[in-house]
Amino acid sequence: INVTQIKQQSFDPFFDPFFNPFFNYHQKSYKIKNLGSGIIISDDGLQHYRLARDFEIIVKDSLRNFGNGYIFPAGPLREPISRLNVVDAVVVNGSSDNKNYYKMSYQTDSLINCKNEKKIKVKQLPHSKSIAITAIGNPENFFRSLADLDLKFSKKIFDDHYLFTEKNFNFLDSDTNIIMTEKDAIKCKSFARDNFWYLPIEPKVDQKLFLNIIKKLGIK
Repeated sequence: INVTQIKQQSFDPFFDPFFNPFFNYHQKSYKIKNLGSGIIISDDGLQHYRLARDFEIIVKDSLRNFGNGYIFPAGPLREPISRLNVVDAVVVNGSSDNKNYYKMSYQTDSLINCKNEKKIKVKQLPHSKSIAITAIGNPENFFRSLADLDLKFSKKIFDDHYLFTEKNFNFLDSDTNIIMTEKDAIKCKSFARDNFWYLPIEPKVDQKLFLNIIKKLGIK
């Protein structure tokens, strides 16, 4: 999607055919053409078979693996494990012995203030006490990233996709570093305090994956 064009438009995502899943395929197709899009990258698009695709990617976490092996809602999977054999690429977050998989890792060494966007190193946090707050599907990855930075913290987990309000943070004082994911920080932007910080994540993926995508799509 041409992100620049989207940002320049003023629209409500709920009433927009592209962003609202309840609009039908033809409405979405019309919207995409109007955006002048050449390439569309769809998150969670693997199971939507009406959406034509040229390249399929499965992202797998090496620690979480496949959970209980069942498909949603009985388990965490969106597609059966057998789909691993037919997609164009499998990307593994972490270690893997499979030479056909592409490896991915997260790189981060800083925190960004949710209120003023000031960037600091973890050791520069102003307070001695920290709490990591999250509302994502797999919070352990987030906690592991913080632990890898030698940060000592307590945890507070909300349901996945939880919409934060200012009241959710009333139990914390101003002398506590409140640390969250970038995804959750966006929800807290309107009421962020000086002690709100988020962990920016930059994924590092095997460059061979992108070369294969370019080759298959015929991009020059």
